[in-house]
Amino acid sequence: MKIFPQRKVLMRSPWAVVWSSIVALFAFFLIIPPQDIFSKSSSCTLISEEGTVLHVFRDRTVGALHEWVEIDKLPADVLKILCAVEDKWFYWHPGVNPFAMIRAAWQNISSGKIVSGASTITQQLVRIVYGDRLPRNRFARKLVEIILAIKLEIHYSKREILEAYVNLVAFPGNCIGISMASRMMFNRDPRQLTVEESCALAVFIRRTAMSEDAFVRRFERLLLKISEKEHANVNRARVRVREIAASIFTNIHRRQLKGTNPIAENQFNPGSVAPHFVAYFRENFPTAKGTIVTTLSANLNCTVNEILRNEIASVKKFGGNNGAVLVLEIPPDGSALLLRAMVGSVDYFDENEGQVNGTIAIRQAGSTLKPFIYALAIDLFNYRPWTQVPDMPFAFETGVEGVVFQPQNYDMRFWGNIPIRDALASSRNIPAVWLVRKIGEEKFYAFLENAGFTHLRKGPHHHGLGMALGSAGASLMQLVKAYSAFPLKGEMRPLCIAKQADGNKLLLDSPRTLFSKKAAYYITHILADREARRRAFGKRNFQDFPFEVATKTGTSSDYRDAWIVGYTDKYVVGVWVGNFSGNKMYGVSGGWGAGRIFHQVMRVLEGKRMPRFHYPANWRMERICRITGNRVGKCCPTSVEIVSEDDGFQSSCHSCSSAFAIANYLQKDGPPQIISPAEGEVFFIDPQLDLRVQMIPLIIECPRHSFSLWSFQVNGGKKEFLHSSVRRPLSLAEGSHCVQLFENDVLKQKICFKIVK
Repeated sequence: MKIFPQRKVLMRSPWAVVWSSIVALFAFFLIIPPQDIFSKSSSCTLISEEGTVLHVFRDRTVGALHEWVEIDKLPADVLKILCAVEDKWFYWHPGVNPFAMIRAAWQNISSGKIVSGASTITQQLVRIVYGDRLPRNRFARKLVEIILAIKLEIHYSKREILEAYVNLVAFPGNCIGISMASRMMFNRDPRQLTVEESCALAVFIRRTAMSEDAFVRRFERLLLKISEKEHANVNRARVRVREIAASIFTNIHRRQLKGTNPIAENQFNPGSVAPHFVAYFRENFPTAKGTIVTTLSANLNCTVNEILRNEIASVKKFGGNNGAVLVLEIPPDGSALLLRAMVGSVDYFDENEGQVNGTIAIRQAGSTLKPFIYALAIDLFNYRPWTQVPDMPFAFETGVEGVVFQPQNYDMRFWGNIPIRDALASSRNIPAVWLVRKIGEEKFYAFLENAGFTHLRKGPHHHGLGMALGSAGASLMQLVKAYSAFPLKGEMRPLCIAKQADGNKLLLDSPRTLFSKKAAYYITHILADREARRRAFGKRNFQDFPFEVATKTGTSSDYRDAWIVGYTDKYVVGVWVGNFSGNKMYGVSGGWGAGRIFHQVMRVLEGKRMPRFHYPANWRMERICRITGNRVGKCCPTSVEIVSEDDGFQSSCHSCSSAFAIANYLQKDGPPQIISPAEGEVFFIDPQLDLRVQMIPLIIECPRHSFSLWSFQVNGGKKEFLHSSVRRPLSLAEGSHCVQLFENDVLKQKICFKIVK
């Protein structure tokens, strides 16, 4: 039999256990709670320049509307009423109220169910802060709640605890804190709450839903209690109190219903003042928090929206149903552009396409890119506004055999060699395409990428020379930002759309140089030249102002998009008119459809200010020969140009004879040109059709005034003299053919084409 040694069992005395627990509890109370125990973060609140609340985003962490407000900014009546309802001994107890607990226990035992919890404000705050970490057992949970409440009272003042409570307590409508509840229920700042409204908020604390009868009973009991103690002079009758309660409940209920309706005109509905801007902000700054003062003017945005709505009403009969307007401001220091107005559609709440933001939608850009083409030509080739560019028929290769690109002007006419000033101011298509060919498709594509046209993905050869006419597409935002480089002397600045509470600006993009100062000055002078654009737009048009405004219009094929972008020394404005569906309009051009909106917006912006563009002091005005680009001679047709100090000239133009000068001045259509066929064009014969209905159109434009002897011949045949324009069909066999044009027996133009089966 084995004998095991006897073990000694160490028994701790009950007093040791008690003292250990006391020491542990004492140490627990001394441990300072984490600094972020009361999260003071607020939902992102967007405020306009004037202080109008544009929108309040739900807090991403709690999924509710939340705004932290310092207790000093809350009226004393609100705090008194809150304490009277939730914890009237708040300023005297150490976190728990033993008398209230005894009373609650007696009430619960007497009724046989829980009718009172006797929780103090500090205990309620514990449940909010530590809710997911408290035990599930009811009694253990209550014990831990009491201990944590005492700990909070040790480490925080009554003021801090009350401030945390009023900012973290839940209210109906999925909002947190008394400030947001005040805004949601009564659409006002909590400092403006009346006694009745404060009582209503107190009744709704921690109650997600309540019937009208229950609300009226509790409201009546509370208001009469407050009226007797704090406002004895009021002393309202019970009937009157019930009427007030019913009215308040009805208004709150109606407002909550509106909160689920995006059409409701409530400042807390999605962007009711500037909805497209609100969505644009959230897309670019999804993690922004706190109160953010935006650069947007709510008053200006509403005015611009009204202008757009009224003008589109008159364009609808021509097939234009929508539009967009963007306004950027250039601050005096030029540090960053300020977004002042963004109206993305006529009616944001239109269920079909109202939510589409037309200011960032990519559309065919039309002629709006032409100023950048000429700015590049000025920098790359030392061109000037008086440099001659061709406005005559061209057929450009496309890389596909037998397929050529033959651009046409808006008026389907040709003006011959013309100055860049006329080509840009009158928006001639052919000179712009010719210049992109000279610049190079790759260089122009790279310029657009650098200018912020980030949607370009398929490369320069996919879009080809059509980029000169806007085939690569653009958004109003891209255009307006790029145009801002002209008044900013070639520099494109970042876009500032808001400022945070710490003063940091919320910027989009980075600064970059697009072209030289000289190019910016020259292009601005052309775009602001009212006389130069009259030839294309008429004597009276929407681009004329009593002050200097630089403008450029654009109209895409089939009138699907009408644009105008313009600027002064302070504002850059862009307008688009069209249909988001892509349906074409009927004759709605940029100069008319978008121009009428642009004119009114610019008038509102500038008011009585009479802005002017300023050029370097050493630049001068010079009379230039419109034909040669030299200093004007005795017989030259002239134009007045602004000239930089380092742009030299020959002494005077001696190339213009009197007759030649008069002829060129009168010949607004230029010299004779072969319009059809185009160089390299391929015609296909249908063997199923009679050849007599498959003739080739021969078109030769001839000016009314010509001081030379012009003739033409087909395939080296008999020469025919030109006395007027030629339009005749040619019956030719399969194979290669040529049409030649002569001036005084000197070959001036030769067009070759093919006919195949």
